[in-house]
Amino acid sequence: MQETMEPEQKPHAPLASPAKRLGAHLVEAFLLGFPWALGEVGLILGLGMWAWELWCWSKSKTIGKQLTGMTVVDSRTREEVGWGMMFLREILGKTISGLVIMLGFAWILIDDEHQGWHDKLIGSVVVEDTG
Repeated sequence: MQETMEPEQKPHAPLASPAKRLGAHLVEAFLLGFPWALGEVGLILGLGMWAWELWCWSKSKTIGKQLTGMTVVDSRTREEVGWGMMFLREILGKTISGLVIMLGFAWILIDDEHQGWHDKLIGSVVVEDTG
């Protein structure tokens, strides 16, 4: 009788801390916002930054998360969420999170899985990159 072995499951990557997430957001806000203050040259630079941001979404990251080593994953499967879910999270979700005195972002501080409302909208968590 042959014994079947279950495939070895990878341990889950640790959740990213609220402080690290805030740091990534500040880096990203600067990189996406600063070029617009430079006039015409800034327009080209700003468009380039937004192109980079959209590319990052295909990797389940934002510019800030890419630079600080974090990824947005499905809260159940821990698989990357992909471009479409990142679009929904970043555009609709973060708008909702900011509507009521930024409460949806502050929620990250009290939630057990550090989920903001934008994370809850698509069922995601932010984890540390492990390799």
